[in-house]
Amino acid sequence: MEDMSLFDRFHAAFEEAPPRGAFERLQSDLIKHSAARRARPAFHMRWSRMSLRLTAAVAVVVIAIALVAAYIAAQRPTVGGMPAGYSVAAYQSMVQANYSVWGSTPFNCHTVADSSCATDLASNQAILLKWRNELDSFRTPNQFAVIDAQMRKHLDAMLQKLGISATAVNSNNQNLFDSALFYGRIDVTWLDHAAQGIASSHVATSGQYIALVQAERATFMNNGCSSCQQDATLGDCGTIGDPICPHDVTTDSDFLGLMQADFAKTAAPAEFSDQSSTLQIDLAQADNALMAADNALLQNDSVAFKSARAAYLDAMTAVSADLQS
Repeated sequence: MEDMSLFDRFHAAFEEAPPRGAFERLQSDLIKHSAARRARPAFHMRWSRMSLRLTAAVAVVVIAIALVAAYIAAQRPTVGGMPAGYSVAAYQSMVQANYSVWGSTPFNCHTVADSSCATDLASNQAILLKWRNELDSFRTPNQFAVIDAQMRKHLDAMLQKLGISATAVNSNNQNLFDSALFYGRIDVTWLDHAAQGIASSHVATSGQYIALVQAERATFMNNGCSSCQQDATLGDCGTIGDPICPHDVTTDSDFLGLMQADFAKTAAPAEFSDQSSTLQIDLAQADNALMAADNALLQNDSVAFKSARAAYLDAMTAVSADLQS
């Protein structure tokens, strides 16, 4: 009835009577239109079989491209030039390989008159320089951080002494040549110990590490190097002119290098990592002092030697305390 009233009002407004049956026809049309709207879906997408196949093929290609791009990105160094060598095993292999090559490189130069000197010195310098450069190209594993730094110093020192030897050959200076090779022994022996310790390194159990500390403490206190006794300073070596000095420096370096290699070989477990780090740092300080003493003897520098000897005593006092803790 309300619809009929509205219908009559519209026609009255235009002052025109509606035709017979007009309202009934309008009502019927509205009902049909409303039913048609309810039956039509709001949105419907149709895919042919060919379209589905094409879409799947495109998706496969896109995924393949993404995988290739991810692989290429993984092979490239990150921004900033991330060094190579991400594993302990890779680092160990690198050190062992360089040490082995150096060990097999001929050195038959014993006097400045030997015909092989120029070639032997150059080839050994090249091998050591390659080793040094490869250390720079690797990201050093944490357990080798301290001994790696010392290895770089010994390689640099050995390269310097080979350079002095080459100068001696060129100037026909046998005394300089002999001194350079003699004081180079400290570096040769130290590198022997370090390379072998690194190559065979493994993380020890708590019991193994404690046993190592106890053994090193016993050796240090009872049968150790000439300067390891309390209040001693490089044994009988009082001044740079004492003939015993070269012996004491090289002997103490051999003892110290063995200890450094032992703690590299038997890496501390996590619970002893702080104590091990402190001990290794103190051993490195003692090693630095012996290298300085060695260089002072080579250069005949009494002031530098006195300073190095004092530094060595301080460092070994700290090492002794570390082994007791």
